[in-house]
Amino acid sequence: MAIEHSISAAERAQRVRRYAAARHSAELEGGYIATDKQQPFDDYVEGRIDENELVRRVRQACGLPAEE
Repeated sequence: MAIEHSISAAERAQRVRRYAAARHSAELEGGYIATDKQQPFDDYVEGRIDENELVRRVRQACGLPAEE
């Protein structure tokens, strides 16, 4: 379930930095985020979803079971 959040410019900037750092870390390990899997990250950065929803969507996209 998507939760609409209103975030400040400072929060958005922090989310951009967090995402960039996570993406860079994955790339250093040989990973990447396919273009068709980008949407949850964009939604998180823009404040349309929170961290819990981001994790849920990424797990689902990777075929992992939902967290209990």
